[in-house]
Amino acid sequence: MNNNSSETAGWLTPVSDDPAYDNTLEEYIKGLVQGICGLDENYIISVDSANFSSVITASENSCAFTLNKISTEGDAALVNQQEEKAELYQNEIIECLLHFYGSAAQRYAARFRDGSQLSQNHAQLQQLSLGIRECSPLTTASELINDTRKRRYEMTVTLVRKIVREYGIHSLVATPVTIFGE
Repeated sequence: MNNNSSETAGWLTPVSDDPAYDNTLEEYIKGLVQGICGLDENYIISVDSANFSSVITASENSCAFTLNKISTEGDAALVNQQEEKAELYQNEIIECLLHFYGSAAQRYAARFRDGSQLSQNHAQLQQLSLGIRECSPLTTASELINDTRKRRYEMTVTLVRKIVREYGIHSLVATPVTIFGE
C-alpha cells in the first residue's frame, strides 16, 4: 500500500484540496457572466444542465455556456520545497463558449465583451483565482429549440488560472556518501 509520499516507491496523489472544478467551476462562470453583463442569474445555465431548454425558452434573454477545453500552458514547476511536501504550480487555460439568446442577445454579449476589459471586474475574478485572457469576436447564429427559432450570439472567453497542488515529496536531508579512490 502506498503511503502517498516519496518515502516509498509508488504513485503520488495531491495531499491538498483541488482547485474548483465541475459544479463549483460552473458556478464561478455563472457568476462571472451575471456580474459582467447583468443578466438575471436564473437565466444563465450550463449547456450540460438537465433543465437547459426550459431556461432558454422561458426567458427572452439568457446565456448558456459550455466549458469547451481545459488545457495547460508551459511546464509545471515544483516550488516551495519543505521537509515533507512540495508544491506543483501549473498554469491552466479554460476556454468557455458563451451563447447569448433573446431579443437583446447582442447587447448582453457586447456588454460582456466590454466589461471583461475593466480592471474592477478583473479584481473580482482574481478573488476566484481566475483571470480573463481574451474574448473572441461575437458570432451570429440561430438555433431551433423546442420548435422555435431562437436568436443567438456566441463568443469564446479564455480564462487563465494558476493551479497549486501539494504533494508529499520529502526533501533530501542527508545522503550517505562513500568516497572511492586515492
